[in-house]
Amino acid sequence: MQRHKSSLVVILVLFSAFYSGCSSAIKVTKDGLKKTLAKSIDNWTLEECEGFLAYCTAYNKEGLNEKINERTKSYCDVYLKALPLQKNTIFALARKEAILKRFDTNMFRERLKEYFEKYTKYTIDIGTGLVGYKPEIKDTTVEELSFQVTFENVSRPYHTIEVDRADEGFFIENSKGEFGRVIGISGYYIDETFLLSGEMRTVITFSLFKDNGEPLFNNQNIKDGYKLMFNGLQTDSIVIEWLK
Repeated sequence: MQRHKSSLVVILVLFSAFYSGCSSAIKVTKDGLKKTLAKSIDNWTLEECEGFLAYCTAYNKEGLNEKINERTKSYCDVYLKALPLQKNTIFALARKEAILKRFDTNMFRERLKEYFEKYTKYTIDIGTGLVGYKPEIKDTTVEELSFQVTFENVSRPYHTIEVDRADEGFFIENSKGEFGRVIGISGYYIDETFLLSGEMRTVITFSLFKDNGEPLFNNQNIKDGYKLMFNGLQTDSIVIEWLK
């Protein structure tokens, strides 16, 4: 299996520092979202970045309830949330970082270019700010999709969760239940042996093709709906879904 290691860890550290303040509890209206997307990315505010990231983040409901409510009996061992690293979410991540670090326009675009080229087939011209496909890209078909994933141990009674090659039980699925496998993963205590004692953030990349080589989504249109499945971390599978 292809594994993106050191380079992913560097960007993961940057993403983690500036994404940790986002919460799915932030309320975002559709009208507000449309207004944000209609603006130039250079003019997005910190609040708009955080709101957009919160809107695009999904989590396992049972895990969130377990995290918020103090219970004497555990219903879920792991709280798990995920953010797809696509064009607009990368815009928001990079813009938020630029605001907090007070980057000028060129520094912002350089960071955006770095993130685009690491996780997508897009790039940005630093001089003009125009976004397009990388010059070497001949086929614009989306072949893989990366997610920033946060795992948190919320088990009661508490116990460390340890699973060998846990990533072999992680999948992206379409509406028919057909799946693609993990092709890249980063982060300490998650590669060969998954070890979760507290909270851990990572970047996981999934293939958008089935084992037989067929595309997982018709015409690679993943807007048709997808979900992430995590098996082996607890008795029941953990499912994360996004609204279509």
